[in-house]
Amino acid sequence: MRRLLRYPRSIIRRLRNVRPPIRPGARRIAGVMATRNYDGATSTFETLQELSDLTIVLDDNSDSPFPHEALCTEYLSMRNALPWNAPANLTLLIYRAFVHGCEWIVSLDDDIILSSGFRSRGDVEEAVDAMEARGADICHFPLRDLWDSHRQVRVDGVWSRKTFPVLRRNWFFYGDATLRDPSLRLHTAAFPADLKVIDMVHPEHVAYHTGCMTAELRRSRVRKYAVEDPDNTFQADYAYMLDERGLQLQAVSDADAALIRQKLNARPS
Repeated sequence: MRRLLRYPRSIIRRLRNVRPPIRPGARRIAGVMATRNYDGATSTFETLQELSDLTIVLDDNSDSPFPHEALCTEYLSMRNALPWNAPANLTLLIYRAFVHGCEWIVSLDDDIILSSGFRSRGDVEEAVDAMEARGADICHFPLRDLWDSHRQVRVDGVWSRKTFPVLRRNWFFYGDATLRDPSLRLHTAAFPADLKVIDMVHPEHVAYHTGCMTAELRRSRVRKYAVEDPDNTFQADYAYMLDERGLQLQAVSDADAALIRQKLNARPS
């Protein structure tokens, strides 16, 4: 199913602001992703299928068709000249999950590989149980950047403190939640502007980032954001990715390394 979207103003409205009571019965989980020129190397769409009851993909001005369009529960296609807007895209996906009655959402980027202990719908249920026990709204996984190999990650300084929001409650079920300014288009949270979010970091699972795996990928990433956000209006200067002073690397577990190698079809290193 193809829909042409231009972020209708009707979506920018006030909602109610009280967390909903936990409803008895089976949970309904949506797997969502916004993409531009999807890179299937990490099999992100297949991962979303394994983790969720339904999939919703927003294709934001890709040059070529999304290869799994026919398999999506809902496929949204945007065709315009607007720059990439991460929080607006995610907000739209969360809204569509709300329409489908999904109170929980798994969200991924196409350069993320989840660790081997988080591969099934049952693993998501266990993480939701932990979130409900803590009253958490968003569950982050530690984000580890693969560095020059599928067997190691960088862990010095800021590289050890990164997280990725994998699982979240659908806040369109909340009351009086006000949407954030959609002009803040890059690394801004999509959660309501007037709600204090309760976060948790899962102690067992990891999100591996492939976007900084080689020196050329790191240089390309820095160049990309230098063009898209030259004054660093929306995010910090990405030039730090090229600084290897104090470099510390940590081995990836054998199980995760095998999974990453399978996903990337990596050669032994």
